[in-house]
Amino acid sequence: AQSRLNAVELDPITASIAQALYPSAKVQRTGYEKSRIARNTQDLVIGNVPFGKYPIINRVFPSFLTEMIHNYFFAKAMDHVRPGGLIVFITSKGTMDARTATPVRRYLMDRAHFLGAVRLPSTAFDASAKTEVVTDIIVLQKLQEGETRRNEDAFITTRKIDALSQPPRIT
Repeated sequence: AQSRLNAVELDPITASIAQALYPSAKVQRTGYEKSRIARNTQDLVIGNVPFGKYPIINRVFPSFLTEMIHNYFFAKAMDHVRPGGLIVFITSKGTMDARTATPVRRYLMDRAHFLGAVRLPSTAFDASAKTEVVTDIIVLQKLQEGETRRNEDAFITTRKIDALSQPPRIT
């Protein structure tokens, strides 16, 4: 009852449904890149970021953060979430795997703790979205003033762990 909900939804039908389900929420019918949310005000930012190799024009952020939309969403969410707040995103495997994303991961680790990630199988969205794509759920917690980082190496220099990359055998 004490929570204030902010939602950003590009699709007008989905935005209308969100507004109907949560009448007290502030629903912005726009893309997240055009949203207006005050800095350091959100306890939690949750989203399924768009996948794509297209840039966002935003002069507030360095160009390496705006070259791919999914990386930009992480940077923008980091501005919106308050110190101690969480970011939980479903994103393409490129955020964790791409060598070109190392500066992005370093930027995020200068501002947050890496709490963990889960790699979903390529078939996770087969039924709902009719696509096979490898995706990750990444959880970050924004640093509080004076707080020291932890687990940043696990995020910046990601590596595949074969034992965790194979589905379990059922016997």
